[in-house]
Amino acid sequence: MTRSSVTQDDANPLPEALRLTSPAPLVDIGANLTHESFARDLDAVLARARHAGVDDMILTGTDLAHSEQAADLAHHHPGLYATAGLHPHMASHWSPELAAALQALQARPEIVARAMVEGALEVLGGDEGFVLLAAKLAPTPDDRL
Repeated sequence: MTRSSVTQDDANPLPEALRLTSPAPLVDIGANLTHESFARDLDAVLARARHAGVDDMILTGTDLAHSEQAADLAHHHPGLYATAGLHPHMASHWSPELAAALQALQARPEIVARAMVEGALEVLGGDEGFVLLAAKLAPTPDDRL
């Protein structure tokens, strides 16, 4: 998203109290724009971000479907980038097939980061119900990420 030449006073949809002038470009590193609540007004959300000085956004891929959706959004909107991976809350969905699908998705140029949960959930502590999540970043032969 390139910073627009539009000034805060020209067509800025933000109320005066929410207008921001940043001395440096801003990057949102964890935008969850794949959530269904953004579907109806995504263009307006992106315009408000641009007016607030957010030049770039990294969209979070929390599972295969959302990683694919994030990559597609990034492909169609300049200044958007995506991650491809599996959120720890989704660790029970991990499988070698999912890992292979995410690794294939990571070849897309819109993907700028990867994270993958490997292994299994191990329940510890009986009554306490502690859950230990074994997770690690899964490197790929492609060092660009």
